[in-house]
Formats: sequence, C-alpha cells, structure tokens
Amino acid sequence: MNINFKSTQNKPIRIASSHVEIGSQRVGIDESLNLDAPLGTVSSRSLAQAMDKFVQLTGGHCNPQFAALVFDATAQFRALDWYFPITKILDASEWDNFYDLVRRIATHPNFDIQLIGENRSSLNHEMPSSVRHLVAGQLAEVFFHKQNILDRFLFTPRHFQLYVTPRAFEQDGGVSGGDYNPSNESMQLVLSRLFEGFNGETAGVCPFLHELGHMLDHFDVSSGRMGLVEGLLPGASPRDGEAFNPAARKKFIAGKSLELKRYLALYDGKFKEGDTLPIGHPYVFQNDGEFIAGYLEMFFRNPNYFAENNPDLYSAFVELLGYDTRGAWKQDFPHYVNQNRTFYLSGKKPGKPGLTIPKDEALTLYTLEEGVVYEVLQSFKDYYGNEFSAGDKLTFTGRNFVPYHGGHTITFKEKTLYLQEDENRDVVDSFDEYFKVFDSSGRVGKPQPPAKQKKNERREAFRYFWVYLLFVALGVWIVFFSGEQNVVVVIAGWFGIVFFGLGVVTSLRTIFKQRDK
Repeated sequence: MNINFKSTQNKPIRIASSHVEIGSQRVGIDESLNLDAPLGTVSSRSLAQAMDKFVQLTGGHCNPQFAALVFDATAQFRALDWYFPITKILDASEWDNFYDLVRRIATHPNFDIQLIGENRSSLNHEMPSSVRHLVAGQLAEVFFHKQNILDRFLFTPRHFQLYVTPRAFEQDGGVSGGDYNPSNESMQLVLSRLFEGFNGETAGVCPFLHELGHMLDHFDVSSGRMGLVEGLLPGASPRDGEAFNPAARKKFIAGKSLELKRYLALYDGKFKEGDTLPIGHPYVFQNDGEFIAGYLEMFFRNPNYFAENNPDLYSAFVELLGYDTRGAWKQDFPHYVNQNRTFYLSGKKPGKPGLTIPKDEALTLYTLEEGVVYEVLQSFKDYYGNEFSAGDKLTFTGRNFVPYHGGHTITFKEKTLYLQEDENRDVVDSFDEYFKVFDSSGRVGKPQPPAKQKKNERREAFRYFWVYLLFVALGVWIVFFSGEQNVVVVIAGWFGIVFFGLGVVTSLRTIFKQRDK
C-alpha cells in the first residue's frame, strides 16, 4: 500500500488486532507500506510493535507520531526530518552531516539520557530508539553551526531524565511537566512532552527547547561545567573565553533593553495605540532565566515575527547559534504569537518584571588586550606559587588555555601567570578584583595619535632666565638704591628678589633634567 509520508508523518497511530490506523487511513496488520525514497517500505506489523512498546512503557500517556515509529521500525534517519525544521534548509551533503552529528551525540559517553519509571525505576534498557535520537537531534539542531560549543557542552556528562508518566515525574521532584534541576544538573521532562508539539501543520510547542535554554544558561563554556546563571546563551558572556562574541552581546543588551522598555510601558499603563508589543509572554519577563529560555524557543518557532519586531535581539541569537532559522519557516508557528498578543491587548496588567540588563563587561582574563599594561590590585600567588604583588605593572602579550586541565597560561612581558580554574577559582571568577588597566596606550592594533614635537626645555629655561634677572635687578634697585621708604614699593622690591631666586632654582633644575635625558 502506498502512503504519502509527508502528509502522514505528523499523524498519531492506533493499533488493533487486525489493522493499524494512521490518521484516517486503515492498513491491515500484514500489509507493507511503501513510503517512497529515501524511506522505502515498512511493514504494518513492525509499526504496531513499535507503538505497542510506547503503550506498555507509558500506559498510554505517550502517543508518538507516525514519523517516530517509522524510525523505530526502519532506523532510517530521514524519517525524523519532521522533528527538526533545520532539515528544510540543508542540502544533501548537509543532511548527511546533520544526522552524523545526531548519531555522534546519541552515542557520546557524556550524553546521559535516562528513562525513568514510577518509584524511580530505571527503564533505560527499554528506551525506544526514537526517544534517544529525538533528544540528540534537538541538540544537533541547536549546535549544528556551533559544534565547538557542543564539544564543550559534552565535555562533562549532561543529564536528560525522561519520565514515562506524570506520576513518575512528580515522584522524582519534577515541576510543571518539565524543568531544569540545578541540584543534579539535569533536565527533567515527561516523555509525552517530547512529542506533544508535532501533531499540527508545523512543528509547535517544544518544552525541550525551553528547558534546554535554562540548561545552557547554567553552562559555563570556559570550563565545560555548570556555573553561574546570567540569563545568557553560550558566547554572550566575557567569561566564555574564546567563544565570547562581543558583537552578539552588544546586540543582545540592546534587544533585551527594548523588550523590557515595551513591557514596562504596559506594566506602567503608558502603552499607547500603535506602540509595538513585547514579543514574549509575561511569564518570560519574571526573571532573566525565563527570558533566555522563552526567547530561545521562539527563535526556533516564530523567527519571522521575532526578527521583524526586534532585529537586534534576533541578530544576537543568529550570531550566537550560527544561523538564521527563518529559512526553515515560511510561516511561523502561530500559537505563541497569537497567545502573547491576545494577553497584551486584553487590557490586563502584566506581572511585575524581574529582568536585569547585563552591564558593560568587567575585566576578565578573557578580555585582556595585547600591549595593554595592567596593575595588580591585591597580592596573590598563582598555581605554581609565583607571587604577584599589589602595584606590579604587567604588559599583556598572550594567553593559552588547556581545557582538559582547566589551565590558563597568561603571558606578560615581565612574567607569566598560571591559573587553574579549580585551585585559583577566586582569581579566575573575580579577575577585576585582582587586576585593572594601568596604561592602554600601547594596545596592539589601536591607532596612536602622532607624537607632539617636544620643546627644547633647556633653551626655554635660558630664555626665562633673562626675565628673572630683570626682575631681580629692579628689586635690588628699589630696596637698596632708590631711597624709597613706601612700604608697598619696598614689598614689591623684595617680591622681585624672591621671584628671581625661585626662577633660578627652577631654571637650573630644568637645564640639568634636560641634560640627563
């Protein structure tokens, strides 16, 4: 039986003893389905077996689409295109590269994906292949053009905990059907939520992307570990080392400031007809973490609306993730846009915002500039016990980083500084408390103004010497030879003599100083 895969890939499947229902189509259990190239044929019975596995695992809580079950039955990766909009803008060679990346992530030793049943039972050995590869594929879609960041992300184990039922999720401390749990550095998600946004005409709501936004907010690119929470994607913080993108940070700050300004207009009752609405839902304005998670999801679901209404913020995401998602979306997923606009235009007052705007970056070991002289603010010892004393002046020449050891070698003309991220955490994280810019005039690459012609100070000193001599001659004549007794005139005379003395001392000092140069 011939099946148009593209028109049925998003349909649910129902199984009976004698047939399988794919959307509104019924296929006998012993029939084979012709899905055309590149998928070929698949037996109806193998689809039924794949679906039955989900039913048994989840008690009917999770109903994957036809596309996922075809993958489970055939292991043909192109069956998963539906779940990854990026595949719409890839050519043949890029498809192969994309799914090679999916395989690499799925088999990576630090890709720790767990299937958890009720009473915290492990069901990893029963996990359908589509589940593992859907999660790996979501990561591949985000990092396809930033695989250097992905390598750092998988530097240490990354935990993804999927729960077969809502009850299993709640028993393990899960919240709201999906969350990122910083205490165990794990994303927690009810299994059904991995599939819930893929039944419509376009890919839709994607809780995984939202929670991945939280996970990436906690991710410290420089160390490859989970660290500070700043409401930023990897590459937007000076702490991110070689991955830091100053242009993206600048655009992000401008775009986030604009979103907050629009939101405050609504919150303060100053919104006027014709003003542009915030893009995100009020929920994402409650704190910086929700903001980055919400806008990451919209970048992958409403890119056209996002780019039109806040070009700076959208461009920041393009810079940080390496590609423009609009190519995959002729039309946006409408739900988020419509839901958010409906709320804002309802006249209801949104909640108080809790956003902060990143400030201009403080000095970090990643923002040191070649040729600039830095002053040590407080004394300390580096990893090898070398002493750096308050007041030391050091001229920066370069930096090397060894990620597997977390070691930074910072080279100055005067000496070399060795820092290890765990042993010297106080210096690494608070670099601006240990160093400050002392002299930036030697910054490499910065055009210097032409040097001014120095005056011949010695010649100038001799010229003023004759002026001083005139004053003393006048003063001596008034005091000793004029016979004038007027107090004012006498004081003026003595002033001339004193002025001459100071002038002579200054001139001699200048002459000898110039001679020594």
